Amino acid sequence: DKTQLEKGAAVMFPAVFMEPPVQPSKRIHKAEKPGSLMKKIISALTLEGETVLDQFAGSFVTFFSALALNRRAIAIELNQE
Repeated sequence: DKTQLEKGAAVMFPAVFMEPPVQPSKRIHKAEKPGSLMKKIISALTLEGETVLDQFAGSFVTFFSALALNRRAIAIELNQE
């Protein structure tokens, strides 16, 4: 019998996340996701030391969330701003 990790996820992935959105006045990017949401997703899908790829970095929330959770992170963003 395989463990949940062997099936491809660190924990059972929830169907709904209840995280408040980033207030428009505090957003760096128009599609910015809350750091708390990204940390939950990263924690559920990766283990410490694994690499997270953020190929549309925007505000870099995913990148910094991964680093905060002891993951390696790669971010790609076309816009230099």
